[in-house]
Amino acid sequence: MALSVTSEVRKPYLDGKNGIDVSEVTAYFKFQALPNSCVPTCIHNVLKALAASHRYPPIALSERRVNQLCRYRLNFGPIMNDIVSNMKGAIRSFGYAAYAGAHMTYGTLAKVIDDKEGSYPVIELSHKYLDDRCDSTEDSTSENPPDHVVIVLCSDPNETIIFDPFDTRNKVMRKLPDRIGRGLYLMPTGQIMEYWDKAFRSWAFWIGRLSRKTRGTTRSTVLEQYPVNSEAK
Repeated sequence: MALSVTSEVRKPYLDGKNGIDVSEVTAYFKFQALPNSCVPTCIHNVLKALAASHRYPPIALSERRVNQLCRYRLNFGPIMNDIVSNMKGAIRSFGYAAYAGAHMTYGTLAKVIDDKEGSYPVIELSHKYLDDRCDSTEDSTSENPPDHVVIVLCSDPNETIIFDPFDTRNKVMRKLPDRIGRGLYLMPTGQIMEYWDKAFRSWAFWIGRLSRKTRGTTRSTVLEQYPVNSEAK
């Protein structure tokens, strides 16, 4: 049975869409190759998972193509403001669109997680997330360390399971007691929400299925149910 926001996280740890073990969902997820490549890596992973779980035309894009769409540059990272518009153009013909929200409520995030037609959400966490969980990072000498993004696989008001693409880059993280598998961490939801709230943009990103009535537009069946960019956590 799929995990919903009203149920408890239990073993085996199931994702919030299809009730699949999270270790199976993430078995082929990639980890970030560079310290500033978490955004395109996470987007590539959620596209891969979405393509694998649907009979619709596959929308999995190559890692190189996702990097291009995110306008990723070595040592600089992606250009965040261009991601949604670039992704929309790339996946519209498949019946999907890219969406981003800022300062969303937990309830809105939960609806994105539960939506079986869309991807897992990617959320931005404050750089303090890595500061608290690593002995040091490759960005630790920066005066303005960048924030980090992770994939939310399931959540209830008490616990949340994330996939962190930084997992392979730090030995300390891999020894944390909340690590439940390859790149997988089971954390208190309140703690995740605090890191999300303190991020520079409090950003969330996901891929949504376009409704049949409005297939030629960028309106999704999920977005018809709730607004984004107008909520405060």
